[in-house]
Amino acid sequence: MWLRKDVLALAVVLSCALLSAQLSFRLRQDTFQDTFSTDLEILQGHARLPEFQNRILSPALLWVARKAAPSSVPDTTIWHVLRFLEAALAYTVLYGVALWATSSRLRALFVVGLVTYVYIWTPMSHQWEHSSDFFDVLFVALFVGLALAERSVALGIAVVVASMNRESAAFAGGIWVCIIGMRYGFRWQLWRKFLPGVIYIGLAIGIIGGLRYGLSQEFHPRQLIGIQLTVQNWRWLLLPFGATPMFLATALPFAIVLWRLPRPWSAEQKGLFGAAIVAACITLIFGIAGELRVWLPCFVLLSMLAVIGSKKQSDRQWVLSVLEENGEEGRSL
Repeated sequence: MWLRKDVLALAVVLSCALLSAQLSFRLRQDTFQDTFSTDLEILQGHARLPEFQNRILSPALLWVARKAAPSSVPDTTIWHVLRFLEAALAYTVLYGVALWATSSRLRALFVVGLVTYVYIWTPMSHQWEHSSDFFDVLFVALFVGLALAERSVALGIAVVVASMNRESAAFAGGIWVCIIGMRYGFRWQLWRKFLPGVIYIGLAIGIIGGLRYGLSQEFHPRQLIGIQLTVQNWRWLLLPFGATPMFLATALPFAIVLWRLPRPWSAEQKGLFGAAIVAACITLIFGIAGELRVWLPCFVLLSMLAVIGSKKQSDRQWVLSVLEENGEEGRSL
C-alpha cells in the first residue's frame, strides 16, 4: 500500500540518485582506475591517505560485488552499478526519514532535491571519486531520524556502522546533544539524556582509531588537519572559478530558505541548526574545505531543518511560508 502511494515519488528519488551517480563518475573518468584500485587497497591496509584506513564499508561492498560478478564483467560496470545502488539507497533513506519527520511527500522530495543540488557540485571541485560520499548522506539522515525519535540504541548501532564509512559518524553525538538540549534545556540535571551523545562521539572515535591502527600495514595513521592546507594554500580562495564561488552557489538556496522560514523555529529546528554549526566547525578544522563533498553532512542537516516544521502544516502553508517574506502568508492561513 505504502509503495503504491509513493511510486511516483520514489521514481523521482531514484532519478536524482541516477543523476548524482552519473555526474560523479562521468566527470571523473580519467581517475576511475586509480580510484577503483585505491578502494580495494584499503582492505589490504594500504590506504592512499592514512586517515582513510577506517573507510572500509564501500571497499568491502566493492570486493563482494567483484567476487560475485562473472569475470567477463568489466570493473567499470561493477563500479557504476554499485555506485548507483549506493546513491539509490542513500537517497531513499533520506526521503524516508524526511517523509516520517514531515508526513509530506512534497517536503520529503524537497529535501532530496536540495541534497541532489549540493551533490552535483562536488565532482567539479575534486578529481577523485570517494565511495564514502553517498553513505555519508545516508548515515547523517539516519542520525537525524533516530535522534528526533530518541532511539538511542538504534542510533548507537548506526554509529558503529557509520564509523566504517567516514569520520562524520562522530557527528551523531552532536546531533543528539543539540536536539535533546533544545527540547529539554541544557541543564546538568538531565545528564542522563545527554550521555548517549557523549557515548556516540567516544564510540566513533574509538572505532575509527582502532580501524586505522589495526588495519594499516604501515601503522602510522595520522589525522589530516585541513585548515593547515587551507592556510598554506590560501590563494585558491581567490580563484574566480574555484571552490569558493562554487561553495557560495551551493549555499545560496539554503540561505534563502532558512531566511524565509517562519519564526520562531521549533526546538528540533534549532537543534539541527546547532548541529550543523558544530559539524561545519569540525569540517573546517579537519576537512579540506575546497572539496565540497566534505560539507555534505552540514547540508543534509540544513535540508532537514528546512522542512521539519509542524506536521499539521499543510504543504500549501509550508510552500507559502517559504515563498512569502518571513512566512507571513503561511502563518495567516
